Amino acid sequence: MLLLQRLFYDTNLLYQSIVSLIYIPILIQGIGDSGYGLYQLIASVIAYFAMMEAPMSAAIVRFYSEYLERKEYKKAENVLGIGKRINIILSILLACVSVPCFFIIRYVYNQSLTPAEINEASAMFGVMIINVIVLLNNYVYIAALTAKEKYVFIKGLAIVVQVLQPVCVCLVIEEYPYALMVVLIQVALNIVASIIRKYYAIKKVNIVIIN
Repeated sequence: MLLLQRLFYDTNLLYQSIVSLIYIPILIQGIGDSGYGLYQLIASVIAYFAMMEAPMSAAIVRFYSEYLERKEYKKAENVLGIGKRINIILSILLACVSVPCFFIIRYVYNQSLTPAEINEASAMFGVMIINVIVLLNNYVYIAALTAKEKYVFIKGLAIVVQVLQPVCVCLVIEEYPYALMVVLIQVALNIVASIIRKYYAIKKVNIVIIN
């Protein structure tokens, strides 16, 4: 298992190096310096919203693994159920908070961005919020699969998504050279990956979540 984890770690480092050397220059050339800057700007804002996932996911893995080790399966299922409900609540709160943030972004960057860039930034912000909500509600399955030590599936799927994203982006921006398209592709791939994780967790690993 340690050998597999090391392999995935090295693969991720190799991928990041390739992205830095090849993908990012192609992306900048495709959507332009302003489009890439816009993408980075909104991504940095969204990163603060995404930070809420880490402690929740760690807590689910810890307690779920503990109950599985004790063979207290009903309590383990309850942990996932509680985690799922908390993530739903966080998603609702995130959606509510994002509404004033949407208007704040438009106001703050009103002088530094053109009207077209502000509209695109606003659309990107909305799409990225949807992305965070999708991921947030999928973390309970990732946590459960992690506790079940399904590392090959988790990391393998993550690598497939990481590889597909730049490929799809490079193909699409030739026809639609907009930063918004990059975000839409990212969200689409994450939605597909989330569906696959949920199906695998429920149908293949028999993970039960008490609602």
